[in-house]
Amino acid sequence: MDDERIEKLELISLLAVANSNRNVILGNTRIYKSTITNTTNGTPVSISFDTIIYDTNNSFSLNDPTKITITKSGLYQTTGQLSYATNGTGIRKVNLVLNDISVIRSTAVPAATGDLTNISSESIYRLIAGDFIRLQGFQSSGGSLDIAVNSGYSQVLTLTRISD
Repeated sequence: MDDERIEKLELISLLAVANSNRNVILGNTRIYKSTITNTTNGTPVSISFDTIIYDTNNSFSLNDPTKITITKSGLYQTTGQLSYATNGTGIRKVNLVLNDISVIRSTAVPAATGDLTNISSESIYRLIAGDFIRLQGFQSSGGSLDIAVNSGYSQVLTLTRISD
């Protein structure tokens, strides 16, 4: 699937969420990392992003590339996506971490055999100005393992303000 089609599908999905809740989308941030992230077995790693796809929330800074900082309090939908290199051992995990204190959403899956392990996690959460979200990966392959690059899917963090 090409990036333009993914962005269109994402926009349609966001509009559906907004319409179903009778809310208007009040701001969007989508960032990704354009280089491979290497992970160590059993150790969570925060993704260090290097590319802004869009940021109408003004909440991401390349000076602090591992987090999105909330600039206006409200109800937010956040989604993190990772794609781990081929290795059929252990589990793969995506964590959405609030203020380096709480994991507000975590999704774990068994490793895929013979293919990339694609995984995403999302949450709707009330956030206040100054809060920040990090996308964290975790794997238990028994060794180091790369998180692949794919601007449409892997190493992507999206934050959408859907209500005050």
